Amino acid sequence: MGTSVHDLDLPDIDTVGAEREALVQAFAEAGREHWLVRVPMGFAVTRHEDATAILRERRFHSALSVMPAMAGLDGQIRERQTRSILSMEGAEHTRLRRLASPAFTPRATDRLRPFMREVVHGLVDTFASRGSCDLVEDLCEPYPIPIICELLGAPKEDWKLFSD
Repeated sequence: MGTSVHDLDLPDIDTVGAEREALVQAFAEAGREHWLVRVPMGFAVTRHEDATAILRERRFHSALSVMPAMAGLDGQIRERQTRSILSMEGAEHTRLRRLASPAFTPRATDRLRPFMREVVHGLVDTFASRGSCDLVEDLCEPYPIPIICELLGAPKEDWKLFSD
């Protein structure tokens, strides 16, 4: 049996509150020592080539697919999580990814940029006069649904259905 990742002598990188440039430098330095580092939320791969190899390796699965069970979720919440393309694996994930990926090419997304700006400006307009907002609640949560619906060609009156 192999050595547990917890028993390895790995570099530590504190990512909490760190500036992007400092993190890039820290990962580059750590990557010269090891391909894996400890971070506050677990572990991170330091080199692009290693990350690509891991993502292509079918023996590894998405942690998202097991998180609902590990968190003790059941019922509708667990069912909803396991139906998400982000947590699917295997043939079902491949099938959905093949269907969706043409819509996410650089060329396809460039066509959506004016609409993306329009949505962001509309959301910001709802709280700009207040001078503050809850970034997640007021901007991040409502933003993706109109974009995805526009991408899919869903009629505006059905957008709420996608959100639900």
